[in-house]
Amino acid sequence: MLAAVAPVHAQGTPSAAAAPAEPTAAAPEEQLEQARKLFEEGLAHVEVGNWVAAEQAFRSVLVMRSSPVVAYNLASALARLGRLIESAEMLRAIVRDADVDAATRDPAQHLLSEIEPQIGSVTVRVIGETDGLTLRLDDRTLSAGDLVQSISVDPGVHLVAADRAGKTLASQEVNVGGAAPLKTEVTLDVREKPKQAPAPDLRVLKLPSEQPQDERTHDDGHSAWSSPWLWSGAAAVVLVTAGVITVLALSGNAQQADPIGGNTDPPVVRGIVVAEGGGP
Repeated sequence: MLAAVAPVHAQGTPSAAAAPAEPTAAAPEEQLEQARKLFEEGLAHVEVGNWVAAEQAFRSVLVMRSSPVVAYNLASALARLGRLIESAEMLRAIVRDADVDAATRDPAQHLLSEIEPQIGSVTVRVIGETDGLTLRLDDRTLSAGDLVQSISVDPGVHLVAADRAGKTLASQEVNVGGAAPLKTEVTLDVREKPKQAPAPDLRVLKLPSEQPQDERTHDDGHSAWSSPWLWSGAAAVVLVTAGVITVLALSGNAQQADPIGGNTDPPVVRGIVVAEGGGP
């Protein structure tokens, strides 16, 4: 939480206090008057806590007139809006400027000491090939050549993404600061995903009743299952277990354990329907 920071007013006469800087010969008088008016509007917005309007007013003044006093007040408004990165950059420039008087430098140094511990960071790690890769942090483009890099961020929610050829390969949303840690890491895996193996060709085995007619009858039209030679020398054992009827075909030759070779017809016994508790 930032402590209450009073806006910095310029020193001098009442009219000069409103001015962000001393006029120069090249500055039109009307532009100077407009800058003074905007500066006063910015101070009025600060007094009521309207930081959005204050930021807009001070930024407009800086476009017309360069002044460390205006820069400090803009940095103060940005800090209140949670835009700590930009605020800290402006404050550091004020502190480094040897021409800035103590009345502006000291408040700038104090505000900077409050802001810096609240700035978060996101460490981005990339796994995979970086050629042609574009890394993004929100609306910022990062260096894609570094597999590991740390970026300072404002507290809040941020989106890290990796793109190649217009396609997003990986992305992750992170929350920094507040209830979340100020420092967090993101790993983006941009390796080419292995192609999936084709699905196996599963074929459904049809029951005898579902076989085509030409597979279930002889040339004379009689059913193969009614042929007397099919069951000659063989016995059918019916097992009923848990409501399931199982048909076992037993060979008439008990000594022969191996399957019959050769061109027997039919090659296998497909089954027989037997009523439970009744005869064949």
